[in-house]
Amino acid sequence: MPKVENTSVFGGLTREDVQSMSWEDQHAVVMKELRKVYRDNLQPAEQDYHYDRFKPSTFQDTLACSTPLVLFIGPFSAGKTTFINYLLGGDYLHTGPEPTTSRFTCIFHAEEENQMS
Repeated sequence: MPKVENTSVFGGLTREDVQSMSWEDQHAVVMKELRKVYRDNLQPAEQDYHYDRFKPSTFQDTLACSTPLVLFIGPFSAGKTTFINYLLGGDYLHTGPEPTTSRFTCIFHAEEENQMS
């Protein structure tokens, strides 16, 4: 796996800073940064296009009470699983030169590593 430089990733924190935090603190940092991205990038577009006229709740309302969900989609053997393993910091999902993932996989945080079928 390629070495990643120790650069700022969230609000001036380095990757190592974030990895040393508890799950709850990591979640708080990510949610704070998502709110900032929303405020700086999406909210102006919502206001410009009068999003509130056809959707009663804004994206900000969703951010306040939801855990983020990320979907990786793309052609086979494009590196989706390799990227997920990189984000997780280990080889949790099998990778190979031929298509290897033939079903949907959901990954959640837990205190202990476990696999459900």
